[in-house]
This record gives sequence, C-alpha cells and structure tokens, in this order.
Amino acid sequence: MQLLTEGLSDNPALAEKEPKFVLAICHMLNDKAQVNAVRVVDDGAGPILSCARIPHQSLTILDELRMRGKLTQQSIDEAVWNPL
Repeated sequence: MQLLTEGLSDNPALAEKEPKFVLAICHMLNDKAQVNAVRVVDDGAGPILSCARIPHQSLTILDELRMRGKLTQQSIDEAVWNPL
C-alpha cells in the first residue's frame, strides 16, 4: 500500500500512464492479503488509499451491473465502501 501511495503522490496519473505497474501491485496485495478492492481518494493533500476484502458474491453482482452498463460510483460505494 505504501508503494502505491507514494507512486500516486508523485504521479496522480500513474494508473492511466502505468497500468501494468498498478495492476502488479494490486495483484500482489491480492496474493499476500486477499485484498480485492483498492480505492483512491484525493482530498487535496494527496491520495488516500483504502483497501478491502469484498465477498465474491458482491463482486459477481458488481460485475453484472458493469456488464449491463449500470455500474456507477454510487453503486460501488453502497456495495463496498459505505458498509466499511
């Protein structure tokens, strides 16, 4: 998490410019800590990262919403981040 936070602090567009780097870190988080959700919020003072382990049933529902074109930030917040 620290490496990703530092990378995003230095380069806020890191995910767009170096998606393989960000994906590799997320994959490592999943392998080592079963983290399957990472959220970046920038409050103006730099990025704040949150991570979570989402039940696979929730991921399936979110994926179905995505496939139907109905996935919104609000639906992600309601399913993942608000309950935390």
